[in-house]
Amino acid sequence: MKKSTTQSLLIAGSVALMSTAAYAGPWGGPSVGCAPSDRAIERMTDQLDLTEAQQEQIRGILDEQRQQRAMQRAAVRERIDAVLTPEQIALRDQQIEQRQTRRLDRMTERLDLTAEQQDAVAALMQEKRTDPSVTRDQMRERLETILSEDQIAELDDMRSRQDGGRQGPGGWSN
Repeated sequence: MKKSTTQSLLIAGSVALMSTAAYAGPWGGPSVGCAPSDRAIERMTDQLDLTEAQQEQIRGILDEQRQQRAMQRAAVRERIDAVLTPEQIALRDQQIEQRQTRRLDRMTERLDLTAEQQDAVAALMQEKRTDPSVTRDQMRERLETILSEDQIAELDDMRSRQDGGRQGPGGWSN
């Protein structure tokens, strides 16, 4: 029974933490890649003929929204941590670490990262996990300082393949 309760709490916590992230795209759909606001603005500009001033205002709105979601996720995590036992928190953190390791392994394989790049990306992932104020755009900028031009192009290609065919409300693509 105790194991079942622990698993239920971990699942509930994971659902709560991930629910806001699962549909973090600018039009209600899943967010893919590190700069969804740029893609949204680009699409809106093409479809609505936005001026430069409108683009900047919308970028600010979307960036502020992303920051608020990150802070909300951090607050939810703190509330959940207050309910969990230290053992449950340790187990959850271990599971998060394992997911990050798998993600880094996939990046290493797909982008042929060097050991130095792996360490830098791992540090970047850890910073994002512990500091909710770090934006996706900031992460993207820092990641671009770690990767070569070819690796950045491959990463963009991978993201565009993941993003293919998804649309949010009103037919807006993500």
